Amino acid sequence: MIPNEPAVVSAGQVQPQEKNSMDNLNPQTAASSSRRPAWRAAVLAGIIASIVFQLLEILLIPSFGGGSPWGPARMIAAMVMGPRVLPPPATFDLGIVLVALVVDIVLAVIYTAILGRLISRWNFGSSLLVAAVFGVLLYLINFYGFTVIFPWFVMGRNGVTLCTHIVFSLTAVLAYKKLLGVRT
Repeated sequence: MIPNEPAVVSAGQVQPQEKNSMDNLNPQTAASSSRRPAWRAAVLAGIIASIVFQLLEILLIPSFGGGSPWGPARMIAAMVMGPRVLPPPATFDLGIVLVALVVDIVLAVIYTAILGRLISRWNFGSSLLVAAVFGVLLYLINFYGFTVIFPWFVMGRNGVTLCTHIVFSLTAVLAYKKLLGVRT
């Protein structure tokens, strides 16, 4: 019998219990068979995905969106600092950028933990598909749902932001799986 495997006691004998068919989707690691996220992996993957997301926003918004590279950071920082930090001016401000980075990392870790739970039983390819859908849903929630609380998020409704949310989720899953030692 495999250690930690559920067992059934029948007529005085211990027999291994058959695994649920869902357990066969991804038997790659012990952590992936749990429905709980691996917190260390979620934190590190969230930080990595957040940094990739922020860098992409800084590079792509001016290139394809026609805005300031610091506009998205100001929108994120305004969640805790209030609308006074919104553009104009959309210039660099170290304090605002640091607040935005901290807020984004905290949210990224939460989102990555959710993703970790969602993909815990899926193989790598299926996990990437789940991540892409999660990225689209995250974009819709952030830029159509949260506009009730943060009306300035309407400014972020564009293709670049949609793409960066998908890349964020894909990066989070890739990093999460790699940190767990799952082969791709």
